[in-house]
Amino acid sequence: LIQSFEDIAVDEGYGLLLCSTKYDSERTSTCIRQMLERKVEGVIITSEMEDRFLDQIGRRSVPMVFIELAPTMKGVFKISVDCAAGIEQAISHLVGLGHRQIAFVSGPRRLRTANVRRAAFFESLHRHGICDDDMPVFEGDHKMTGGVAAAAELFKLDRRPTAVLTSNDLTALGVMTAVRQAGLRIPGDLSIVGFDDIWLAETSDPPLTTIRLCRRELASAAFRALLQCINGNEKACTEESQRVETRLVIRASTCAV
Repeated sequence: LIQSFEDIAVDEGYGLLLCSTKYDSERTSTCIRQMLERKVEGVIITSEMEDRFLDQIGRRSVPMVFIELAPTMKGVFKISVDCAAGIEQAISHLVGLGHRQIAFVSGPRRLRTANVRRAAFFESLHRHGICDDDMPVFEGDHKMTGGVAAAAELFKLDRRPTAVLTSNDLTALGVMTAVRQAGLRIPGDLSIVGFDDIWLAETSDPPLTTIRLCRRELASAAFRALLQCINGNEKACTEESQRVETRLVIRASTCAV
């Protein structure tokens, strides 16, 4: 995503100042101070941020574009990701293969984006007539370690799911690692679906079925919106939104139950 931002910025004659907040208030404050001191022309925000920090940027009339995480404040442009569409395709795919016991490994519950994907999972189950009371949900950390830990808990269940959907590909790769270490087969013993379609997904063993989110498209939509704001097109960047689609990419990590 960052590489895409930089490529597009360079093409348009702009430089890129990257700030990572790590969800830490003190670090966020430093990031904002640096941006304002350098008189940035616009800000794309991909991280959850407290309103007081956003107010600092807003008071300087610096245009802001949010990816997935737009706050309640008015006059901002939001790029939303249609996670529900991809998750619905994934559940439909698994149900079509005969799976009715489907587990989910979410991201950290403190992140709104993780909760959006979790909610979409339950909504899709309901549409397919599957009772979510019996569906195990594990909290991960969006890393392979979280997938390994979730798989360890999954193995303890009396009634083990036949399929697992994860909130990102790194988590799925962690689950796959733990499944292989347990001497089980993918997808013979457990079908696995990820989310993101990072480059590792296609080269994993077996190649990972996953929900594709095009980072280039996401970066382009955000940058184009910000560019319109910078160029004074107020109508285009005030309380507007744009949606980036997701879709299922079927590979070899899923099969009939």
